[in-house]
Amino acid sequence: MATASKLRTNRRLPRQAARQRRDKEKETQIRTAEFNGYGFLKTGFQPLTDTIHEELKCAGKIEREFSNSLSNLAALYGFQPLDVTGKVFPYNILLAYRHAVEQVKKINPHLQLIIIQDKEHAACLATAKQMDTAATLYYVPVRPLYELLQDRSNKKSAELLLSVYTYLYQVAGIPYYRDSSSYMYYTYEMMEEWVKDNPTDWDVDDFTAQVSCFNSLSYYGDIIKRKIHNPYNLQQFEKRVRSYMPATTDEDRLHELSRKFLTLYQQFPNRSIMDNIHDRIIEPQKDERIYPDQYISFYWDYKDCLYQSLFETVNMELQEKEVTEEPLSIQLFDRPQEKIQTHEMEFEIRFFDLLHELNDLL
Repeated sequence: MATASKLRTNRRLPRQAARQRRDKEKETQIRTAEFNGYGFLKTGFQPLTDTIHEELKCAGKIEREFSNSLSNLAALYGFQPLDVTGKVFPYNILLAYRHAVEQVKKINPHLQLIIIQDKEHAACLATAKQMDTAATLYYVPVRPLYELLQDRSNKKSAELLLSVYTYLYQVAGIPYYRDSSSYMYYTYEMMEEWVKDNPTDWDVDDFTAQVSCFNSLSYYGDIIKRKIHNPYNLQQFEKRVRSYMPATTDEDRLHELSRKFLTLYQQFPNRSIMDNIHDRIIEPQKDERIYPDQYISFYWDYKDCLYQSLFETVNMELQEKEVTEEPLSIQLFDRPQEKIQTHEMEFEIRFFDLLHELNDLL
């Protein structure tokens, strides 16, 4: 197997504003009126109750749930909640929340304190820690597997790699580029339409080569999809790892990497990389977001004539986004908690490290 060193140098996105997005919240400045002849101009007024935003209309339920979760949080972190008696809604929530944020930061400055509002919660406090994926595209090429399967002299290696890919697709949940709902399917389709709709923009040889690449990635990609969709390859995963006898340095690396994936699968048999990626938990007010299937995916090849165009297209689109939906560890305080969660995200860290190793091997 050839090492895909080219992939690592091209798969990193430019650092974008989203990576500096965790700015401290700016405090509102209170300005004194220049003309102070009237006493009421010196008086501070509490904000009016919000009646516009839909999420604030159930004031009683929000206050009860927030107060309950705040009590659970304070009990675990050992601080006294701020007394907001007499403050109007939702200003009372804001003051109590800001105070709680300060207390949590004293214990762990890397944690975020957020308010969860979903189908089960009206306003529940939770601590959260987001994994930094380092603006990396975790793209796994399919063509190396296809070519290995065609080489009868490497049957055992091909079957072992096939089990790894089957795990990544069926269990770990990496989107496949021939699934019509995937981001990569849409990207390839858009690129193909652009090429075929503008044949005069290319010389004859380049146009023919690109059309051929699109035909190959579709036809052979569907063949591999049927194979990794077969549960038999997952059932044989452990047997293939145990019986494999490497004879070369590359085969030894493949064996060791497959063993690591198998161990991860056995320790986290039902865990998908998508399980801890939640929509709009962090900075929900921002609409320009990078979603997981945009930076985690199977794709066709790292050495065909479409590779450069593919990554330029992806980079151009994603570098304009403000927020990346990354793995997020959350501890809810809708009920009393026995201990502070470590938020280590062991599965996600090991999984992404193994994807790096896999891409280097291929």
